Amino acid sequence: MTYLPTKPRSFSLSHVAATWGLVLLAQSVCAMPAPQTSLAKSESVLYTPSGMQSYPDTLNDDMREGALSLDALAEQAARTHASVAARRAAVNAADADQDSAWQQFLPTPSLQTQLGHSGDHTTVASLSQPLWTGGRLTGGLDAAKARAKSARFSVGEAQQGLGFSVTAAYQDFLQARGRQQVLERYLTRLDEYQQSMQRRVEGGASPSSDLELVRSRRSGARAQFKAAEAAEEVALVQLSQLVGRRLTRADILIERSASSPAALEDVVARADNFSPTLLRLSQDIAASRGDAAVSKAAMFPTLALVAQNEQGQGNVGQNSTNTVMLQVQFTPGAGLSALSRSSSAQAQVDVAQDNREAARTDLESRVSSEYQNQRSAMESQPDVEANAVGAAKVLASYERLFITGKRSWLDVINAASELSNSEIAVSDLTAQRVAGRYRIALYDGEPLWMTYANDQ
Repeated sequence: MTYLPTKPRSFSLSHVAATWGLVLLAQSVCAMPAPQTSLAKSESVLYTPSGMQSYPDTLNDDMREGALSLDALAEQAARTHASVAARRAAVNAADADQDSAWQQFLPTPSLQTQLGHSGDHTTVASLSQPLWTGGRLTGGLDAAKARAKSARFSVGEAQQGLGFSVTAAYQDFLQARGRQQVLERYLTRLDEYQQSMQRRVEGGASPSSDLELVRSRRSGARAQFKAAEAAEEVALVQLSQLVGRRLTRADILIERSASSPAALEDVVARADNFSPTLLRLSQDIAASRGDAAVSKAAMFPTLALVAQNEQGQGNVGQNSTNTVMLQVQFTPGAGLSALSRSSSAQAQVDVAQDNREAARTDLESRVSSEYQNQRSAMESQPDVEANAVGAAKVLASYERLFITGKRSWLDVINAASELSNSEIAVSDLTAQRVAGRYRIALYDGEPLWMTYANDQ
């Protein structure tokens, strides 16, 4: 086959103008950063083909060996915080009260001396053994035992409260660190945009308002970054106060994964069984019942065996008398006030039972709410991550379309801002999932350091 040569084309003014247009377009392309290269530099989040994000541990780059996990932070706070030490001191006091209540069953010695006007004096030594008190001693011992157990569960209550406080501060720290990571990428991207737009404005390819737009967005991003730094510092101060030593960013392990909790019914059931507050209130009910038994016993006489030795010395000489007797004593109080005290003590039992029921209802409500929040976070995680994936693709497309004049500079800047916001949403949701899962573990008594679980 023979190819015939084409006829030479003539060049008109329109052809010349088109040629210069192509030259100017090429210059604008050179002035803008390559879209794929720009994204590759500024975007350190990797996206898998399935649409799920895979975050590299860039936040752990400055973490030292032996950094503390969330569980380790909570354990250290539960071991060293002053509130736990105070509760442990209350346990010692309650144990001493229990020993005192038990010793009430033992004989009671007494010694009495009387000096007369004539110079004679009498000394009476006695030993009283209670035989029947109408339930006063047994009720007092039961109340003391219950209060000793209540004091122990109050230690676990303080530990659990510290666990929640540590978890909240850790979540704030995790969110602040994640936002700093995202904003660092965003600022890097805006720096590249600013440099490119500076060249375009100097070359006359873009108006100066486009440069002012990127500068304005960069100032806003810098303000957000400073706010994230301040939030991180506040969280570090809170964690330091809780664990009892100064913590830095490198001392804290960044956790990104959270296992799925069990079924809601199982979580609520375990929370009811392991709640230190409910366990303490149950012992408070038992203590109130013991107090009611003591108050009721005042309405009955008491029987005791008394052994007595009386020695007297005076003008007629010295004499000694030994006596063994049964002693009956009945002290109903002024105006039979013992009956009113008994009614009041029984009412306190009802109050303690109502307090426990109210606490149980509140606990189940909080556990259910935490569980639903955790479940919602788990279910929304793929959508939030897919939104970030889409935002990254939109930004890459808008960068290319801007070069060809099919998208405005405002569209590109808004797409970059949307990508940053979507990545912050992913980071915040991850922090919420990690903290929420540990809060559920605290409700269930899963951490091994929660001592109250061993005191049941």
